[in-house]
Amino acid sequence: MKRLTLWMIALAALPAGTLFAQDITGTWQGSLQVPTGDLRLVIKISPVDNQSLTAIIYFIDRQGGHPITPIAITQQGATIKITVASIKEGYEGKLSTDGNSLAGIWTEGAESFPLNLARATAATAWPIPIPSEFKARRAELMKRFPDGIVLLHARANLLQVGSFGAFREDPSFYYFFGDGDYTNSILALDGTSRQTWLFVPTKLSGPAGWWPRPGPGADSAAHWGIEHVSLWEEFVPWIERRLASNPPPVLYVDDTFDWWGKRGVGRDIPESNPPGLDPIVDAQLLWRLALERRWPNAKLKSASDAIEEMRSVKSPAEIERMRAAGKATVGAWLRGSIAVGNGDNPSQVQTELVRGCIDNGAQSPSFWPEVRKSLGGKLLALDMGCDLDHYQTDTCRMVPASGHFSPEQKEAWEFYVAAYRAGLAAIHDGARRVEVFDAMRREADRRKGQLQSELARKLAVAILDRKSAANGWLVHSQGLVDAEAEPDILRAGMIVAFEPTTSAGPGQRFNIEDVTSPKTDMKFWRRCPTMPQRSRNRCGR
Repeated sequence: MKRLTLWMIALAALPAGTLFAQDITGTWQGSLQVPTGDLRLVIKISPVDNQSLTAIIYFIDRQGGHPITPIAITQQGATIKITVASIKEGYEGKLSTDGNSLAGIWTEGAESFPLNLARATAATAWPIPIPSEFKARRAELMKRFPDGIVLLHARANLLQVGSFGAFREDPSFYYFFGDGDYTNSILALDGTSRQTWLFVPTKLSGPAGWWPRPGPGADSAAHWGIEHVSLWEEFVPWIERRLASNPPPVLYVDDTFDWWGKRGVGRDIPESNPPGLDPIVDAQLLWRLALERRWPNAKLKSASDAIEEMRSVKSPAEIERMRAAGKATVGAWLRGSIAVGNGDNPSQVQTELVRGCIDNGAQSPSFWPEVRKSLGGKLLALDMGCDLDHYQTDTCRMVPASGHFSPEQKEAWEFYVAAYRAGLAAIHDGARRVEVFDAMRREADRRKGQLQSELARKLAVAILDRKSAANGWLVHSQGLVDAEAEPDILRAGMIVAFEPTTSAGPGQRFNIEDVTSPKTDMKFWRRCPTMPQRSRNRCGR
């Protein structure tokens, strides 16, 4: 099932004429009947003027009722159509003669679910909760920084490199506020007053200005469950007033790059310009530099460690998202492996992997899929993942280009999988990352005497070489980014990927990656996936 949580909504403009044969403005509600149970849905439709409508949709049983995504509304006679084009969702219903109910179908890609809506009155309307999870995260972050203000900048561009045509909010901004049209907005979490401010631009040039955005004022603040929504232009004067207080607050930023590698804050990282010049990439670093330039005497510190610690342990709702993203990833990987067996070239395989993500309910791949050659192209590593509702996963398996493992390849791969599984089994609450590596080595050492082929024996030597871990063995967390942090100690609630890359010699690299949790039953792959008959032994089973 595709995306079932919808954020902020706007957009629907059509001529009045036949459009408003019956007035459909107001609040509508009903339960979407899906296999996992009923999901309560609320649609609020209101007029912008006499020729256009605006609407907000809430799935109040998911993510606390936070809204999402622009929609379009059309009416032809008694037929009402609601379209969420960006994620291929929509609703079509028939309006009753009294105008108080709609009977219809909610469609998500190839799936359809019954949805009957009724006009809500003040007495019958379901309460729409303030998104409690986001609110609780903001409160916790402000508690951790009582001496200052955490300043988080929303994505500054409508499209980003690697977004595959879909807008993805800055991960930390999303983590504390949710999804919506917040392009260029600034979230200020004031630990000194325990209040939240959102500074929003009302007009932006180019594509970013095409979409309506939340306006300033008390109504917007109440809608989003925060204390203040102010104009973008008021941000600088507000900071200057706060810095004039005694003592002045510390300004905290999230300035760690979206990869597990910790980096210091400096103008030579990332290396996008020669020494002595400011960087031209990495929005987080540029945001910090902008604040430093404007207020050189202010005390500026990083909040990244605290944010990373909070993001690393997932809530039940996040784990559910990761499960869904993992399910899509498995389906997409299988599709790519079948393409290999069909003789497709690497570019065609990548296309099938991307298509597999979309067809399995994700919005896009987490990154552009990699098809890496080993053993002179006889083995291919399919490294890919899917992005679903902002949460990303990835996985990697080796497949034979011919569709069949040779006896030597089969022995080496099965040996590698057995050693890997021992490492995977060592992932538990409180385990250290090095313990996972040691478990994989111990199993390899136990099995090495049984190996017959030269390739498998060389692979065993490489696994037992402790330099291998330093040269490409990883245990990293996943979530809003497919590779977040690389924790030294694993904790319950973390979603982690174990990803050892080992070279048995030049051009003989072996890759495998699975995703699991130190406590939650989260493994994507119980065993190598079953393949069609032609390539069933691709996993060496």
